Amino acid sequence: MNAALRLDHSVPVWGVLTALATLIATGAGVVWNLAGIAHDVSDMKGTVMEVRTDVKGQTERLYALEGRVVKLESSVIFLEGKSHG
Repeated sequence: MNAALRLDHSVPVWGVLTALATLIATGAGVVWNLAGIAHDVSDMKGTVMEVRTDVKGQTERLYALEGRVVKLESSVIFLEGKSHG
């Protein structure tokens, strides 16, 4: 048994080549889109990290402000106690 590959001439060669070119172009488009998606995800990750850093900084400033408010309240309570006593 000789298993030689024979082209069926009922299918035009230009049709096969066109189909192959279409598949290659589609594959290239998919790769291009995936690369774009990976780039977008990377950008979003960077943005999320910046937002986290900003939120962390704001949280630290809020804690510092809270400490100042507690000190002021304590001072007011102390001064009110001195003036009444």
